[in-house]
Amino acid sequence: MTTGLIKSTNNGDVYCECVEKKVKQDSGKEIRSQIANLIKWIARLRVFHASLYGMQLTLAYWLMLIVMTYNVWLTAAVM
Repeated sequence: MTTGLIKSTNNGDVYCECVEKKVKQDSGKEIRSQIANLIKWIARLRVFHASLYGMQLTLAYWLMLIVMTYNVWLTAAVM
C-alpha cells in the first residue's frame, strides 16, 4: 500500500521513502566521519602507550644502575 511518501511492505513494515533516501546519502559521510574519529582516537592511544613505555624503560634503567652500584641500602630502598 502506498500513501504519498509513506509505504508499507508485504510483511507489514512501514517506512518513509524520503527518510530512506536521506539515510542512504548521509551514511557515507557519517561512516567516513566515524572512521576519521576512530583513527584520531587510535593515534592518541598509541602516543599514550608510547609515553607509558618510555616511563617504564627509564625506571627500569635507573633501577639497573642502582643495583649495579652493589649498594645494599640503595637496592633495598628501591625494592
